[in-house]
Amino acid sequence: MGTQQLVCLTIIVASFFPWLVISTTPTPAPLPASSQVTPVTQVTTAVGVALGNLTEWERWQAFRSGQGLPGNYSKAVRPNSEDRWTDVLCGIRMSDVGSLSHTTMKFEASFDLTLEWRDPRLAGMVKSTTPIPSTMLWTPALSFGKKVQVITDGGTGNEEEGVITAWVMPDGTIANKKRYDVKIKCAMDLKAYPVDNQQCSFQFHGLNGALLRLKPTFEWRSDVSLTTDITSVHSAFSVNHVQIRAFANSFLDESGGKGCSYQTSDCEYAQDVCAFEDKGNSECERYEGSCRNIVQQCALVSTKSSPNTYTTIEMTLKMSRLRNYHLMEIYIPSITIVCLSWVAFWINRAAVPARVALGITTVLTMVTQSTRVVGMPQVSYVRAIDVWALSCQTFVFLALVEYALVNYLGGNQKPKDKPSAPPAPKRSQSKNSEKMNNLDKNIYPNLSTKDVNIDTEDRPSSRENNWMKMNKTSSFSLKVKGGLALMTAGIKKDDKNDTGARIDKAARVLFPTAFIIFNLVYWLWYVANV
Repeated sequence: MGTQQLVCLTIIVASFFPWLVISTTPTPAPLPASSQVTPVTQVTTAVGVALGNLTEWERWQAFRSGQGLPGNYSKAVRPNSEDRWTDVLCGIRMSDVGSLSHTTMKFEASFDLTLEWRDPRLAGMVKSTTPIPSTMLWTPALSFGKKVQVITDGGTGNEEEGVITAWVMPDGTIANKKRYDVKIKCAMDLKAYPVDNQQCSFQFHGLNGALLRLKPTFEWRSDVSLTTDITSVHSAFSVNHVQIRAFANSFLDESGGKGCSYQTSDCEYAQDVCAFEDKGNSECERYEGSCRNIVQQCALVSTKSSPNTYTTIEMTLKMSRLRNYHLMEIYIPSITIVCLSWVAFWINRAAVPARVALGITTVLTMVTQSTRVVGMPQVSYVRAIDVWALSCQTFVFLALVEYALVNYLGGNQKPKDKPSAPPAPKRSQSKNSEKMNNLDKNIYPNLSTKDVNIDTEDRPSSRENNWMKMNKTSSFSLKVKGGLALMTAGIKKDDKNDTGARIDKAARVLFPTAFIIFNLVYWLWYVANV
């Protein structure tokens, strides 16, 4: 029988028949009182040495079979249970941030939560970092806040499938890493939508004496408590600031000192530091930002704290909305429609169908454009998008009303007398008609002028025909040129007393100027407040 098989047999016998191992162990020589150990300590030491002789795979199999832990270990007992607190270091890695629903005011997120604590009872059990089932260990009791709905967590189900979530180290330090998929409720203030910034926070609590602290050391490259996979942020927002705060909490609502912070980490995130194409880059998948850590004193987390006291970690995400989508879908089309309504000021006011059709079309198009903002909650306050849509509708409606005013006031003007048409030129008789009227009676003695019956007035000469064709062509050309001049340059022949013409000319300046002033006030007001 080999050495490894003998060691495994010893472990199995020690687990199921500890009294047999103790009874068969040779009695050592008497030791001083300070050096004597109990039989349980001897079993613990023997098991630790036995585990050290196994490979990592054999140790993992031994742990999975429920063996290998010291005999005096109980997962129901907190490490350092004689003390008020057990330090638990926390680290969060945001691996995915989904879209934020305006209807439910929730967004989905996935993150890996790393917890790290030290258990002196497991010190010296292994010689290197060794995986161990978390179901065999004491783990901190965590509870998420009311705003968090846990969808899935990497619990015992994953470990049964062979997923490793916990590791033990030679000094007894335990690291436990679990993945959570959650829905977080975020009460949004939509007064500045869609140029708004939002602030969403969620909490998780450490119960049963767990003193939650920041900055773990297991697989953590720096002293920050939060890393984010920037390439996996698929949302209408960009994260620009993250704050993690550890503070004392209490089961009593009116407890003195409740909420005092003892550790804070503020991280500033650069905008557009990584793109989707950078996926796979370790710097982007574990982006840390620029962080500032603050440690403070809090009386509620002292060694004499009340049993009503527990600790809480709160993470706050400050996000700014990406505005490119709304600029392309709402703002730029609305500006185009408003500018299109001004074209009517340069069209002849006598062209009633053209101006009325243009005005009504822009009004209806603007109403349709305003209804594109869908999927929004019914709120009692006015949003920035509502101010924009209502203002644009007002501009196009006033452009239509302006033509009604022009048409009404212009109709009261007396029309000018039309110039009389020039007299038609007299037709001249041609030489052929004169010859026909002076027929030689000698040559045609039996032919009279009545028999010929030539109507000189009804048969103009070819010269007369050419003159009439030229006259008609020049008249048509003048009419076309005059119509184009009226359509492009407006009514240039209006008298100074024509009120409608003066209103059109004033509207060409007042409407664009008012819209530019509105844009300046709108953007400066909302962007400055945000």
